[in-house]
Amino acid sequence: MSSSRTDSPDKKNHVPKTYKTILSGGFAGMISKTCTAPLERVQMLNQTGATHDTIAGTIKRILRDDGVRGLWRGNLANCVRVFPHKSILFSVNESLQKSIVSNSSYTQFATGALSGLIATGATYPIDVIRAYLAGTFDKRTNSMYGVAKNIIKDSGLRGLYTGFGVTCVGAVPYEAARIGVYGVLRDKIPTVSTKYGQEPHPFGKLCAGAIAGAAAGFTTYPTDTIRRMLQVQSAEGMPMYDGVIQCIKINFQQGGMRRFYHGLSAKLARVIPDAAILFLAYESLKDFFDDIYFRK
Repeated sequence: MSSSRTDSPDKKNHVPKTYKTILSGGFAGMISKTCTAPLERVQMLNQTGATHDTIAGTIKRILRDDGVRGLWRGNLANCVRVFPHKSILFSVNESLQKSIVSNSSYTQFATGALSGLIATGATYPIDVIRAYLAGTFDKRTNSMYGVAKNIIKDSGLRGLYTGFGVTCVGAVPYEAARIGVYGVLRDKIPTVSTKYGQEPHPFGKLCAGAIAGAAAGFTTYPTDTIRRMLQVQSAEGMPMYDGVIQCIKINFQQGGMRRFYHGLSAKLARVIPDAAILFLAYESLKDFFDDIYFRK
């Protein structure tokens, strides 16, 4: 993402270290995902078909079956996934932005799409494991290792990449929309004076992130639902599909287009604060690492 920061004379010749972007992106992702994990679990349970209840009803069932800890089931796996995913996402996006001659905010739609594709491919097996933990009520295991073992036993190593094609179809426009919309809106936020120079107002960053998250989540939700159903199909009690086409056909026959929007309310309730926290935390952590770096 482009920045409106004006560096002070004693700092302008410094080239920020890559670890700033890697650590900032990784930790920001972990913070945002942990804060919104209960809503993500509700969303995924509805997407996969493990339940068709309301947000409140699903939360009650989780609490009844697994207690409060059940609301964060799969969050450790998600954090293991999201740290490298967001590190790669933001690092690649910033590298691409610096290599592009044009300074237009709209180029971030393209760089967001490419960085999202690279980050998703690098971390996909962990996402499949997390989908089993968070998107089913499978009681066979609660560990990442146990889930991976069951997947490989049932489907071989290919099982860890089940639904990868449809995931890419969704991940590319999702990150393109989220990073692109945030970049466009960020440039329009009124600035305030900080010790780092002129910066967009923090509340404006939150609002821009929230709008970006809502736009990305709504436009790509059907493909996200399809990939979740494919990811968890070998879990206990879940239907099996021969491929993407059969998955779409069967579920469309059962519920029409509405079937692919099950859990949307939980998704929007999650992605809005998730994206708001993600972008604000990312930029705040970069400032924090700036302080550490420039104090040396």
